[in-house]
Amino acid sequence: MISKLTRLFAGCTVLAFGVLPVVADTIYLTDGKTLDDVTILEETMLQVVYREKGKSAEKTVSPDDLLRVEYRRMPAQLDEGNSLIADGDIGAGLDDYQEWLAGIQSGENTKDRQPWAPAYAMRRVLDLNMTLGDLNGVIKAADALISHAPNSRHVPGAYLAKAEAQRLLGKYDSARGTISSFRDLIDSKSLSELWRLEAELADVLNDQTVQGQARRDKLITVATAAGTKYPIVRNRARVAEGESYISGDSRQFDKARAVFQEIADDPKADDATLAGAYTGLGDCLFQQAANKVNAGQDATEDLRNALLNYLRVVVVYEDQTRYVSKAMFFAGRVFDLMDGEDARAGANKMYRAVAQRYPTSEWAQMAGH
Repeated sequence: MISKLTRLFAGCTVLAFGVLPVVADTIYLTDGKTLDDVTILEETMLQVVYREKGKSAEKTVSPDDLLRVEYRRMPAQLDEGNSLIADGDIGAGLDDYQEWLAGIQSGENTKDRQPWAPAYAMRRVLDLNMTLGDLNGVIKAADALISHAPNSRHVPGAYLAKAEAQRLLGKYDSARGTISSFRDLIDSKSLSELWRLEAELADVLNDQTVQGQARRDKLITVATAAGTKYPIVRNRARVAEGESYISGDSRQFDKARAVFQEIADDPKADDATLAGAYTGLGDCLFQQAANKVNAGQDATEDLRNALLNYLRVVVVYEDQTRYVSKAMFFAGRVFDLMDGEDARAGANKMYRAVAQRYPTSEWAQMAGH
């Protein structure tokens, strides 16, 4: 089983940080289309300006329609950082990013500087701190991005990431203040409805006084308002809805599985949302398998599918640490329910990995390491 899964996911790791070489800038849209062979000229909160290869006219994309951008040529030090990250040395890659930014901010680094690069690098520093689980580092990086690149398209995401980090630290009042500041930005810059919905979703996620069906109703309201026009917000709200079905005392795994499967079947979402959906699918399948094992029934297929979903998160979305640590632990639990020496070895491998990579997480403690 382990060797088959290794072959199945071979080569996927490089996808996790989006560092595959590209021959030109590429814009990925939320409707699944791409704009290939373009050059990014400018990125602001209101638009991304680009030029098609061989043409002189400038064109624009609204943030409402933008999923992500892959850039043609990185500054050399950022490229080196991405190579280190792809090899698993995230800390060293982060150092390269921070050194490059320090040179930009001091005025020493004036070469090899594409107009989009400083704000992009600051956003990567934020994301890498989240990957490393350094929530205070996320907050610091978000503040730097908001301060030093106030018109960048990455600023709204910086506010949301800062609020999420504060929430995960249990600083709910601080998160509420960040969301309020984000709303002020939305009003002052006349940003689109996309960001108003993002702020509403952040408020719901941060509100610890509303739980159960009342919380679910609020999430469904946000998802419904987002609809097909803002699929990223919709799917993020739906992941939170699915998670609400399998938390607390009254768990409804069938309803949760239906929600997670819809997102997996129509993956118009960012990596964090997809990691949440696949982790949720793994949870639902694991519970179904455990029920069958306890009833003396054959659970082979459910165990296999649960394991595939968990390992997809571990390999393809390895930068989404909040989900990866859980997926590693429950992949071990799946192996525990299987027979044979390979399964026992697989379980031990997963538990050791959780302990080594996420030693302070609750999952490392539960793994007994």
